[in-house]
Amino acid sequence: MLKIHDVEVFGLRITTPFKPSKNAARWVERRRWIASFFFLSGFCGLTYQIIWLRLAFSQFGIITPVLSIVLSTFMLGLALGSWWAGDRSRPGAGATGLSAIYFYALNELLIPVPVPSSCKSISVRRALASARG
Repeated sequence: MLKIHDVEVFGLRITTPFKPSKNAARWVERRRWIASFFFLSGFCGLTYQIIWLRLAFSQFGIITPVLSIVLSTFMLGLALGSWWAGDRSRPGAGATGLSAIYFYALNELLIPVPVPSSCKSISVRRALASARG
């Protein structure tokens, strides 16, 4: 005879024939934390994008090419970064026995490091462009 179990996941009551493990509540709580960190990471990424866009607009004027360059550079960085990091995290996770989420967290902590230099480079490029005429 098939036994039916009632499980609560994210506040929703679900009926399932599978018995939940003892660690199911801990797993759900961990997933909530990870999801909230992904949300916070995306919010910070979009904040950086808006800051860089406004810096570029203040230096070069509000013109379509500036918007296109900033957006395409941002998207290219996301694509190349995820491809590169995804390629390198698999061997690292296997060699250390750590989950790839730890490598992701380390990358998130290192993201703000180049921000001051990129903001400075915008003003340097503006000075070079105005020197050319």
